[in-house]
Amino acid sequence: MKLTKADWDRQFSLGTWNFLSSLPESGRNVIIGKYCHSRPDAEILDVGCGFGTVADFLKYKYYLGIDISEVAVRKAKEKGRINCEFEC
Repeated sequence: MKLTKADWDRQFSLGTWNFLSSLPESGRNVIIGKYCHSRPDAEILDVGCGFGTVADFLKYKYYLGIDISEVAVRKAKEKGRINCEFEC
């Protein structure tokens, strides 16, 4: 099933993905985190960043999160993280 941009916006608006922020660490966060904790000068590109949850687990010089959902990107920006940008 192919999801459209409208589908993703609807899912983020309804809170379908809110549970991701409460997980201790997903497998993806662990892999990225291990790399970045050994490289605090890392510049991260997170494709499909959703709410930008990965950024909460990392040390980094710069983080850019991109996502198809404008709703997710807006919510990610609301957290006001330092050295982070989010784009749709």
